[in-house]
Amino acid sequence: MGTDRRHKVLILAGEESGDLHGSYLVRAFNALKTPPEVYAFGGKHLQSEGADLVENTLETSVVGISEVLFALPSLFKRARKIKDFIKTHDLDLVILIDYPGFHLWILPEISRLVPTVYYIPPKVWVWKESRARKILEFCHRVYTIFPFEQRFFPEKSRYFGHPLLDIVKPKLNREEFLLSQGLDPAKRYVGLVPGSRSQEIKKMLPLFLEVSRKLSREENLGFLLPHAPSLDLQEYQNIDPDLESVVRICEGETYSLLGSCDFILATSGTVTLEAAILGTPMLICNRGSALTYLAFQALSKVRHLGLPNILKQEEICPEYLQNDANLENLFNAAKSYLQDASKLEEQKKHLFEVRELLGEPGVLAKISQDMQETYLR
Repeated sequence: MGTDRRHKVLILAGEESGDLHGSYLVRAFNALKTPPEVYAFGGKHLQSEGADLVENTLETSVVGISEVLFALPSLFKRARKIKDFIKTHDLDLVILIDYPGFHLWILPEISRLVPTVYYIPPKVWVWKESRARKILEFCHRVYTIFPFEQRFFPEKSRYFGHPLLDIVKPKLNREEFLLSQGLDPAKRYVGLVPGSRSQEIKKMLPLFLEVSRKLSREENLGFLLPHAPSLDLQEYQNIDPDLESVVRICEGETYSLLGSCDFILATSGTVTLEAAILGTPMLICNRGSALTYLAFQALSKVRHLGLPNILKQEEICPEYLQNDANLENLFNAAKSYLQDASKLEEQKKHLFEVRELLGEPGVLAKISQDMQETYLR
C-alpha cells in the first residue's frame, strides 16, 4: 500500500443521534495529522463536518417493531446500496453507529469485506443481550460509551468515556442566549424536546403543547422548542398551526437552549443525557406503539427508560410512559417542580452525580487516535 494513499472510512448512521455522534467523530478525524477521507450513510450533521454523504438515511429513519415492518422495502434497498459501495471503494474501515436492528442485519456480510467496528453499540444491557454475541463474532472492535458495557464485549471493547462530555458545551450563557432570541432573562423557561423523528414529534408534541398551555395559565413561563435539523419547520406547523402562540421555536444552539431552561419535558433518548450533563431538571416521557412497549416490558432488563435513571439505578427524573404520559400527570409533575425550588435542586444534585459517572473530556480525540493507530496506518 503506497504511503501517499489517503485512507478511507465509511460511517453508517441510521438516525439523528447517530448522525450527530458520527459528525463529532469526523471532526475528531479532521483534527488528526493525517485525516482519512470519510464517506457516510447518514444525515446533514455528518455532511456538515465534511463527510461525503452517499445517502441521507435519516429520511427513512424509524424505530419500533410495527414501524420497521412498513419500512422494510427501503431498508432492503439501502442494504444493497451499502454493500455495493463497500465493494467498489477500497475502504480501510467501516464504523457502525447504534441503530442495531439494521446494522446487525448487514454486519456479517460487510465485516467479511472490510474491517468493521461498532461505535456506540446497542444497549445490550437493556435487552437483547444476544446481540453482544453477534457483535463479538463479526466486529473487530467495540467502542463503548458507558464503563459497565465493557463486560459484554470482553477483549474487543475500548472505553475512553462518553463522547457527549466533549460536545455538550453551551456557546452562550443563559442571559446571552435568551437575549439573542429576543426573550426576557428575568422570566422562567420550560423546554419542550419531543424528539427528532417525525413519528416522535407527532406523538409527543401535541401533548407537550397541551401541558404548556395549561401551565401558562397558572405560571408566568416561557416555552422553548429546539428545531431538530432533520425535520422541516412545516412538520411542526402541521401538528398545530397555532403552536407559535405557545412556544418559541429556536434554531441552532440547542445546548444553550437546554442550559437556559429551568425545566424540560423530554422524550426519552440522548437529550436526557445531554440535559443531565447541563444539570437541567426534567420529566422523561414516551409513547410508542403498543407492540413496541409490550416488547420492552417483556424483555427489558432495566426498570427505567431514561438514561439518567438507568445510570443512577433509580428514578431521579420522573418517567411517564404510554398511557401514563397524559396531560394530568405531566402538568401536575411539572408544576410540582416549578413551584418547589428544593425539588429542582435535589434533581440537579443527582444529575451532577450522573455526569461524574461519564468520565473525563477528551474522549473523541482518544477514540479517533485509537482507530487511526489500529486501522488507518
